[in-house]
Amino acid sequence: MSRWIAWLGGLAGALLGGCSETGFAQPVGVEVGVDATEPGTTGGDEPPTLGSPGEPCTEPEAGYAKDPAARLLVADDTLPITFTWLGSHAGYEQALVVDAPEASFVADSDDLPGRRVVVGPFPVGTELVLGHDVYDTGDYWRSGPASRNADGEIHGAASWRGGCSWWFGFEDTAGGGDADYDDLLVRVDGPLVQAP
Repeated sequence: MSRWIAWLGGLAGALLGGCSETGFAQPVGVEVGVDATEPGTTGGDEPPTLGSPGEPCTEPEAGYAKDPAARLLVADDTLPITFTWLGSHAGYEQALVVDAPEASFVADSDDLPGRRVVVGPFPVGTELVLGHDVYDTGDYWRSGPASRNADGEIHGAASWRGGCSWWFGFEDTAGGGDADYDDLLVRVDGPLVQAP
């Protein structure tokens, strides 16, 4: 319990713009490098995992692996969300951005995997919408339902990885491409739950 209290104290310090003894490398909302310590890590200590008292993350239904059109909602308004760029596996130049609740650049195909960006916290119930900007074609796709995209197709899929960790993958081609959702990949860590 004292580790969790110390972690929250570090979060408060980061939100106020300073670093703390609990290992915050930079204030929340600022990019952190690959070598930087992620919020919540203090010499190996981690924030609570699934099943811990007060845990904001819940396990999706049994058998959940990759869900096209998944919508993720913020479940705790005191914790940030961390994006870790996993890379781009397509021939196009492209970028990943947070589209809502506030615009934030995450990475593009020129960035090396491991780049991290921290955003939030956001109010409980806020939907996290990611944007996929395909520079070469001028297409822009959003996570969530097909109605958000100009071609009327689903372009983003989420996969729950355990605890408070998700992977998001995108299709970069109009018409939904090959629907394997691996053209652009990012890990998202934070207090998120799948919308019903």
